Amino acid sequence: LLPAPSMSFCNRPRSQSAAVRFAGYHGSPDSKIAAVIAGLESIWSSPGALEGSFMELGCGDGRVAVEVCRAFPARRAVGVELETKLVDQARALAKHHHVSGRCDFHVGDLAAVDLSEAAVVFLYFPPMALSALLAVLGVSRLRNGAIVVSADGAWKAKDRQNLGLYS
Repeated sequence: LLPAPSMSFCNRPRSQSAAVRFAGYHGSPDSKIAAVIAGLESIWSSPGALEGSFMELGCGDGRVAVEVCRAFPARRAVGVELETKLVDQARALAKHHHVSGRCDFHVGDLAAVDLSEAAVVFLYFPPMALSALLAVLGVSRLRNGAIVVSADGAWKAKDRQNLGLYS
């Protein structure tokens, strides 16, 4: 394995406007956040649950990561977002809810994220973007046993098999 990169989440330049046009930003509805929290409760209360962080790729305003930190005081969350303005909002939200010590947000390109410390990776992208994200997961140093959660759509079976993901 290669040494873990520093906290630089954006090693490759990419057009912010192109990425935003591709995925867009749509805040997570409360019902989806509640479903994520319920799922994490089940995952993290299981014997042998993988230790590590909750990583949110394309975290937007940070609501999901902040709620995870609020619900699970022993866990950390890291959000990565391309838009600086949204990362600033996410940091302010974490501070408001007194979880900024366990909830970090970074401006960065998802294609350069190191997921080696992730126990759970959360994605909320339109289904058309999910196939492109498989390439990111393939080079992200994601550990065996880490769980990838797609909140809005499922990967095609052939894409999951190519990466070794199973539903």
